Amino acid sequence: MSDKFCDLCDCDGAPMGDYAEKNYPCPLLDRNICETCCQAEVMGGMGAPDTFLELCKKSERTPQEAHAACVACPNGGPGLDRVPKVIYIKPGTEDESREFEENWQARLDWLNRNKNKNEKENDGTGKADSF
Repeated sequence: MSDKFCDLCDCDGAPMGDYAEKNYPCPLLDRNICETCCQAEVMGGMGAPDTFLELCKKSERTPQEAHAACVACPNGGPGLDRVPKVIYIKPGTEDESREFEENWQARLDWLNRNKNKNEKENDGTGKADSF
């Protein structure tokens, strides 16, 4: 395992005011990952799609396998496997909010599809699906 604070963004974990970022051993990277990358960039496939796909390539796992690993990780957790609860909807944006939730749920459904099978077996073409 690397001695870096975070092997994904290469940050140093320097304190920001009263807040000190944490880092964890990532089961996908087999290296350290900072709290920000874990929760915002990777987030079990619901964070930044380009970062998640790069992590899938590095870890040689399908998006479904990577998502399952994040859900099982104590730093990601089962909360990654459901649409987050909406705490506020700006008046007049109800349709956009509903569409966002539907898209989030569709992506989770895709990530949860055939978690335990090799993605290449899913469509018969030998090619993995993508977002």
